[in-house]
Amino acid sequence: MEKITRRSFVNKLGLGVGASAVMITLPSFLTETEKTHQPYTGKKLNIALCGLGNYASLLAEGLQVSEYCQLAGIVTGTPSKAETWKKKYNIPEKNIYNYENFDSIINNVQLAMGYRLHYEPNHLEVKRLGQEKVLGQVRYIETGLGYSTYDVRDINKPVDLNARNEWRLTKKWAGGGALINLGVYCIQVSRYVLGEEPIAVTAQFGHINNKNRFAQVEENITWQMEFPSGAVANCSSSYGFGIDRFYAAADEGFFEMSPAVSYGPFVGKRSDGKPFNFPVINQQQTQMDEICKVILANKKLPTHITGEEGIKDVRIINAIYKAAETGKKISLK
Repeated sequence: MEKITRRSFVNKLGLGVGASAVMITLPSFLTETEKTHQPYTGKKLNIALCGLGNYASLLAEGLQVSEYCQLAGIVTGTPSKAETWKKKYNIPEKNIYNYENFDSIINNVQLAMGYRLHYEPNHLEVKRLGQEKVLGQVRYIETGLGYSTYDVRDINKPVDLNARNEWRLTKKWAGGGALINLGVYCIQVSRYVLGEEPIAVTAQFGHINNKNRFAQVEENITWQMEFPSGAVANCSSSYGFGIDRFYAAADEGFFEMSPAVSYGPFVGKRSDGKPFNFPVINQQQTQMDEICKVILANKKLPTHITGEEGIKDVRIINAIYKAAETGKKISLK
């Protein structure tokens, strides 16, 4: 059997996913229905988590309070993690997979992308403000996500790029650096606020402050996306400094968030002074419950979270890397 990595598995599945047109019912956060909600008591969907890193731990905690799904399996290449998770979450031995046999999971399933912000109320609001042109046509977007991954006192410390805990610094494992890990959130929010696909990108790699850590992947990158309406998005992602903000300038005002595209809690503001206060939710639980409700109803997933949507982001990411490497504007038409 072909040896499959986590990245190649996702790529193979994504290339085979077609478009679907089923609309998903989004959560109603501020209605009386929410207050009188009756707990779901039907069949739960079994979930297997692939890769047991930091985000998998957040997902696992979300699954403990999920109404529509439950943690039933794991995929990991680290035996010690498998044993720890097996005991902590009471996972049957038969539902523990590694990267040599986990392709057997894929028979008769749908591929859903983990776009948690598609179900987060602040992001649903900025999407509405932008696409419905509440403050006029959005002309300019500025957004960034980054955090420091090292102590400046260790800037000259040698780094073992083959160590498992440093996989994000190894290009063959991570695929890239700050852009592919964090920048996708900036791409996503720009796309769904405008309701458009970028037609061209330019990009610039930032200065490498820690050459020991970032010998293979970028530490900092900034890029610009042009859209059919004439709107421009200026975005940044970094492994060397902290940033977490979104700003949109429209014909009749602006709207913004900071924090904006991390795990929150998010803080929003509108230039017209109207309220921008939404409840803090468990992003992982909400995302998984909304996806599982569709699957349990035997419906196709909505296009905005399918593998097709993921391929759109990968296409843009690849163009941004090409633009940064060549110094040229790259067309996406």
